[in-house]
Amino acid sequence: MLGKLSQMLDKAVAGFASTPSYERGLAYLETMRELYAECGRPEDFDAYVEEVRTTHKPKRNLMKLMTALDPVKSTS
Repeated sequence: MLGKLSQMLDKAVAGFASTPSYERGLAYLETMRELYAECGRPEDFDAYVEEVRTTHKPKRNLMKLMTALDPVKSTS
């Protein structure tokens, strides 16, 4: 499931420099955050988000939208 969401995120933001595409990608990230948290792997999500930020750093509008993605807080 997470692999498929990752592919969908890449497709949403890779070739399209538009806010609607970025918002769709952000929705995938929100779903991924929930799944990582349910699996007890919030630190893996945080690392993935950093990887996305590094890969897509030139996309300023995407970076602005991603500021809403605070690191997942561990419940342990």
